[in-house]
Amino acid sequence: MSSYSPFKLSAQLIAHSQDVKALTSSSPDSIFSSSRDTTIINWQRASPSLFSSEKKFSEHSHFVNSLSFIKPSAKYPSGLLVSGSSDKTINVYDLTSPGTEPIYSLLGHTDNVNTLAVDDSNPESPVIISGSWDKTVKIWKNFQCSNTLTGHSLAIWGVLSFGEGKYLSSSADKTIRLWNDDAKVIYTFIGHTDVVRGLAKVGFNQFLSCSNDCTIRLWNLTGDCVAELVGHTSFVYSVAVLPTGEFVSSAEDRSVKIWNATECKQTINHPCTSVWCVDTLENGDIVSGGSDGVVRVFSRASERFTDEDNLKAFDNEVAKFAIPAQQVGKIDKSKLSSPEALNRPGKKDQQTIMVEVDGVIEAHQWHEAERNWIKVGEVVNSAGTGGNAKAMFEGKEYDYVFDVDFGTEGQGAMLKLPYNLSDNPYAAAQQFIYRNDLNQDYLDTIANFIIRNTEGQVIGSSVGSGYADPFTGGGRYVPPVSQGSSSSVGGFGGDPFTSGGRYVPPTSTSAPSNATTVSPPPAKLNATYTFFSTGNTTAIVNKIMQLNEQISKDMETSSVGLNEKEVESLKKIGSLLQNPTAASFSNQFKEEDVDLLLKISIQWPASSRFPGIDLLRLCILHSSLPISMNDSVIFDLISEIGQFEQINATNSVPKELEACVMLTLRLVANMFSQEIGKHGMKQHRQQIFETVKGVVGSGNKNLRVAFVTLMLNYSILVSDKSDGEFAAEILKILVEFIKSENEQDSLHKGFTAIGVLVKTYGTDLKEIAKLVGVDGIVVKSEGGADGKLKAVLKTVLDLLK
Repeated sequence: MSSYSPFKLSAQLIAHSQDVKALTSSSPDSIFSSSRDTTIINWQRASPSLFSSEKKFSEHSHFVNSLSFIKPSAKYPSGLLVSGSSDKTINVYDLTSPGTEPIYSLLGHTDNVNTLAVDDSNPESPVIISGSWDKTVKIWKNFQCSNTLTGHSLAIWGVLSFGEGKYLSSSADKTIRLWNDDAKVIYTFIGHTDVVRGLAKVGFNQFLSCSNDCTIRLWNLTGDCVAELVGHTSFVYSVAVLPTGEFVSSAEDRSVKIWNATECKQTINHPCTSVWCVDTLENGDIVSGGSDGVVRVFSRASERFTDEDNLKAFDNEVAKFAIPAQQVGKIDKSKLSSPEALNRPGKKDQQTIMVEVDGVIEAHQWHEAERNWIKVGEVVNSAGTGGNAKAMFEGKEYDYVFDVDFGTEGQGAMLKLPYNLSDNPYAAAQQFIYRNDLNQDYLDTIANFIIRNTEGQVIGSSVGSGYADPFTGGGRYVPPVSQGSSSSVGGFGGDPFTSGGRYVPPTSTSAPSNATTVSPPPAKLNATYTFFSTGNTTAIVNKIMQLNEQISKDMETSSVGLNEKEVESLKKIGSLLQNPTAASFSNQFKEEDVDLLLKISIQWPASSRFPGIDLLRLCILHSSLPISMNDSVIFDLISEIGQFEQINATNSVPKELEACVMLTLRLVANMFSQEIGKHGMKQHRQQIFETVKGVVGSGNKNLRVAFVTLMLNYSILVSDKSDGEFAAEILKILVEFIKSENEQDSLHKGFTAIGVLVKTYGTDLKEIAKLVGVDGIVVKSEGGADGKLKAVLKTVLDLLK
């Protein structure tokens, strides 16, 4: 029997401020993610286990819930990206274009476009298939709607193309339909007992479906259910197929599962409640998107594994996450294993046992590949976990059961909203809407109500006194009600789970005057090292060749011109950067190549150095050689490379040096991508800080972005509490920087860095922050801030309290 090769974490991609709802890719090195934060981000691979944010698309006005990719064609050589949103539109982007404006916006759906598929078997004439909560599927040819498929009685959740004019759709009506190009139903697949959430193609005549009934089914196009995959303990949101033929699924039980036929071979638990989406890459890697706003990449290839520290940190995050008792069933404390059970090997891979440790019930999972038990969370809402008595709803215990008054004519009694602290507020709100046949317009309002009324509560704690009392008239929740079925609140239309037109009478649009107002919990600081990884290496090499021709002809500079051997070395470096891998750089990138780049960056005339610095900046992402060789002399050369002595003497950046300075700052920021680089940046921190601080007053936008990125990376580096005085210096210069900054991205990085420093160094730095006026610049920046920046500003203010 062949052994199973497990997946391990490769990379965590952090930039979204809300749930990641959809994923697609154009290659193993280019991933697209979309989010409730209304953005789409293109992530480009910077190294085997590192991706950086390449481009952000912000043209949708509401949640971006679906993505698809159309492969390259003669007209669109980089392919097309297609996105669907709850703003009811579909956008199509030309990925060759440097901008982010869509080339087409497809209008026609009257509700959330939450699923997309394409038929690009002929990329010159692709077909787009879209599904919506308006209960229709639309077929788009030549970017015009050619047909609308009607027949489902509830919202569409999944679509798929089988080519030759055959399309599949899945719905909240629990059915799957196979359609032809004439909008006729060929077959209706019946078997799931709840909403059918997603579809995936398997070979030429089979497909997978996943459902809220916690199962995955494998079907033939002829209508036969070939297999049922059982293992998830909550809604299954997404399915995909690996190049090996294995299946992958993601679910509300915070996991991604890998299946070989009907056998679950691996469960990858996530430190978030919902894993909304999963996709596979051509190289066999898996990508997931979660309710914590993080995109994660998992790989079987050891060269793409993240380092041991990151693997351990990820395992610790998973271990700390709370597991609802409903996911593991009723627990009899008398039958729990003792901690000694963890000293014995498991009976099979993925076996899970419950162990009581100091009064806390922990879940541990056996990993056969590592031959050890991994803690995957702590069980909450179960006997023996402490805390107050739970409220009951339909025979189950919950941390809260809110009485919600919709003022619904004829009902009389309030509706019951059950919620556990370990639940996703949006999932709980959606279930509440589904159970009570309510309008989908209420989703955001109900979720925000849950967040407000559970603020500050943690697993096992008693209910505090600061929340709005749901059991009395004072402070009970009275949500706004749409004035008729055609209204749209927050970008949504009618209820996708019912006929959508049921009568909902008007009522008060705000809570009573004596309601308690509670702010939502502070946002987390998503602080991660940031690098500059993109660059047109062909253009950079060509520029060096062009400048070298001029330098070689000039009598004053001819001595530093490149000889034939150096030109060949330059071309080799350019070739390596076209498709960079750790192996290729390790085998082919040599000390003489570094010497060549340093020669261009230091010995060439000041106005001609910038392309050499740019190549050096890119090479450092893939090789530590420029940092390690010659006793790390590069740290002493930073001032000379960027010509900072001239800048610090005048406290300004001459126009002709801006490109050189900006690229040097990017080069220094990229040094944090290597462990030896982090060590050197810490060892030389005072020297580097004194070298670069003179550029803080520059008005060049790109230069300022590079500077604040460097400061952010330094704030993360010293978050080990190693140097409070240096942290204070960073804080002060960030305040100076922010006072003259108005770009949202730079402000976000600057305030994130301040938040990291204040959170790390506590009282002492908090006092300094107040003295230099951090609270004042936070308030000043709130005026024009977007949602992402506002969240960080609130966190900084909370930290200063």
